[in-house]
Amino acid sequence: ISGGLSVLISMLMLGKKLVLLPQGPMVSRVKELITLSWPLWVTAVMFFMLSQADLWIMGAFRGDDEVALYGAAFRLVLLMTLPLFIVSSVVPPMIVEMHASNNISRLEHIMRITTTVAAIPAIALLTVFAVWSGSILGMVFGDFYRDASMILVILSLGHFVNVLVGACGLTLMMTGHQMTVMVITLVSGILTIASAILLVHNYGALGVASAASGGMVLQNIASLIAVKLKLGFWTHVKWVTFADVKNIGGVMADTEKPSKCI
Repeated sequence: ISGGLSVLISMLMLGKKLVLLPQGPMVSRVKELITLSWPLWVTAVMFFMLSQADLWIMGAFRGDDEVALYGAAFRLVLLMTLPLFIVSSVVPPMIVEMHASNNISRLEHIMRITTTVAAIPAIALLTVFAVWSGSILGMVFGDFYRDASMILVILSLGHFVNVLVGACGLTLMMTGHQMTVMVITLVSGILTIASAILLVHNYGALGVASAASGGMVLQNIASLIAVKLKLGFWTHVKWVTFADVKNIGGVMADTEKPSKCI
């Protein structure tokens, strides 16, 4: 019900912002749409598979108790990605507008500040998980799940790197480099799944967690380097001041105004 209400409200809000597209040959427009969207579709499918593959592999090769331990750590570690998810929901219009106006230096400044802001709670969570992982798992899921503490720490390291590099994959997708994102996702995804299958027999949940965490690091580092090579700037964390963070609000307000870049 909540999912349906979310879609309904979004449709009503979007309807007020829609405008008619200029007239033109429908075939060429459909072809252009497909050309732009199919790499994003492949990437989305691969992202979904990667988000579940480690659990599928655990379920296929290990016992129920070990799968339960891995699942508990898997659910809890998602808290680390929440700040970056919020950032990724806010920055797309800034990426598009500043890239279109070739304001690369300002775009880099904003991307790295928002990444740093997202990294602050991630650092706090990583510290908490590293020191009190067993106690937290026991408090949230029950005493049996204390044994998943090392799994939680390993998965947290991969998600922590994901936060540190920022929204580099999103930046590539929003600037016309969706093919690059697709290739990076496919290669890192295949390597992650293959290594998890190889490690699960001898190392169990710890092996699968290491493969999942290592694959995430590989994908994010590759995306970060791709942004630098193709767009000329970085998206990872940087040292910022309070004034830098405060200025982000003004930039976000500017993006709400009608843009001259269409």
